[in-house]
Amino acid sequence: MSKSSSTAVVAILIGLGFSAGFTYLLIEEYIAGAIYAVLIDSLALVSLVIYGFPRLQELDLKNLRLLLREVKETKDEIVVKRKELEDVSLKTMELVGTIAAFAGIWGDDDTERYRRVLIRKQVADLISKLDLPPENTSKSLRYLEQIEAMQTSTGEERERRWNELKKEMKTDAES
Repeated sequence: MSKSSSTAVVAILIGLGFSAGFTYLLIEEYIAGAIYAVLIDSLALVSLVIYGFPRLQELDLKNLRLLLREVKETKDEIVVKRKELEDVSLKTMELVGTIAAFAGIWGDDDTERYRRVLIRKQVADLISKLDLPPENTSKSLRYLEQIEAMQTSTGEERERRWNELKKEMKTDAES
């Protein structure tokens, strides 16, 4: 007997066996007619599935439990990543807020120094939250360091640094 014909026989035997059981329950009035109809329809569907989809004949509970455990672990990882994303978003908002608050204001040397220190600290906090390697973060403070170097310079050196900063900003803006 071939595999497909044995599958058909199994499906027919299961269908007949359960049909007889459901009919007995109906005759003895253990179930109502509507329930009987639902059970027979369900049985027909299961029999068709057994015949038509051989992969569904086997129920692998061991792998199902393993899969459910993996789903729970993945869910826990998602919760942790969401918390990390919230922390990074908060740090980014703080940084943007600080930059926006100081943009365009006139102040004395102390105000400017505090602004740079505050921005440097917030960028460092953001970098630590992102767990980025140092080689990827060196550009994040590049403009701030160039401005500090320019402001401590005088004369032609200051003008040269200012032109370098403008050129680098233009290159970055156009790329």
